Amino acid sequence: MYRIENLLLCLLLAYALLLGACGGYRQQASDPLPAANRATEKCPGIYLFAPARYSISLVTQEQIILDPAHRSLAVYCTPEQARKALEAARTGGKVPASMELRVYLLEGEWRDMVRKDGDNYFLHKAALLLEVVD
Repeated sequence: MYRIENLLLCLLLAYALLLGACGGYRQQASDPLPAANRATEKCPGIYLFAPARYSISLVTQEQIILDPAHRSLAVYCTPEQARKALEAARTGGKVPASMELRVYLLEGEWRDMVRKDGDNYFLHKAALLLEVVD
């Protein structure tokens, strides 16, 4: 009987320690990026170039969500910047000339959705593709 009481006491103590450890948990802020790495430019939208096949999905009302967790997605402040970057990628050999790409507008605000890395900007959170720009 003495051992059962000790066992129960140990279980209660372990349970109390576990509850105490959980009580100290603090939820992380919704924005894990340091302020120095946040994009704060005022831009009319978030633009990127992506495969032309997405435009077909948009016509059929299918939602397309781009997730930067799978790969780094460069974004641009204006459609013109996205077009220039696409041309530079083609002439630089980073994108095959045969690959059909279009410029799209993403949902969200620049400040919340974009992170800066050097002189380049990248999508920071998953975003919905809204429309084809060209």
